Amino acid sequence: MSQDEDQIRQMTSDSSNSGSKLQHDMFIGVASDRDVAPGVNAPLLKFDPSVETQGYAQVTRSNPGQQLPRVQDLELQEMSDTGRCLSMHQPWASLLVEGIKLHEGRTWYSSHRGRLWIASTVKPPDQEVVRAIENQYRVLYPETEVKFPSFYPTGCLLGCVNVDDCLPQEEYQKKYPGGESDSPYVFICSNPISLRLRFPIKGAHKIYALDKTIHQAAVKCIQKMSKVQANAA
Repeated sequence: MSQDEDQIRQMTSDSSNSGSKLQHDMFIGVASDRDVAPGVNAPLLKFDPSVETQGYAQVTRSNPGQQLPRVQDLELQEMSDTGRCLSMHQPWASLLVEGIKLHEGRTWYSSHRGRLWIASTVKPPDQEVVRAIENQYRVLYPETEVKFPSFYPTGCLLGCVNVDDCLPQEEYQKKYPGGESDSPYVFICSNPISLRLRFPIKGAHKIYALDKTIHQAAVKCIQKMSKVQANAA
C-alpha cells in the first residue's frame, strides 16, 4: 500500500482522533496543504479566498442554479448512492458540481438515476476554452453575476450531482427549449455538491465504480459538510 493510500484510509477510519482532524482541516478558515487529499498538487488546488470569508453556505447560494441541499435531500441521495462516477474534462466538470452547469450531454443513454460522482480528467483545460465557456454561461444568466471557480483542478474527484433524468435530444428540446446541450442524450442534474477535500483519482470510460475507499471518504466529507450547514442554520 502506498503512503497516499494509507493516508486516505486513515481519513475513513472511525477513530475519534482522525474524525476530529478531518473536520478541522475541512472547515478551518485557513488554506493549507491539508485542504487537498494526498497526491494532489496542493499549489494548484488552493481554494478561493471567498470560501474562507463567506462560508460554504453563502458561497454556494451565490451561484445560479445551485441550491444547498437540505439534510433530508442528502439522506435521500445517500440512499441512492452506489458509488458510480463520471469523468469529465475541465472546465465542464467543475461547472457541473458548482451548480453553474445543469445539463450534461452524452452520445449514449444511461439508466442511472440518483447520486453520480463527478471527477475531472487529467487533461489540463485550455484557457481560451475556459474563457469561452464562462462567457457562454454569462449569456445564459444575464441578470446574475455568475461566480466561476478560480481554478479548475484535474485528475481528482470534485463532488457529485443527482441525476434526475436522461433525455433524448428531441424530448430535451421540448422540455428545455434553447437548452445548453445539443448532444443526443442529456443528463438532467440537480443538488450539486462540491467537495471541500479533493481526492486523486484515475477515471474510466462512461459511468464506472469508484474505489470503495475513496467513495467512503468522499461520503464522510459530505456528511460533515451537511452537519456544518445544519448547525449554522
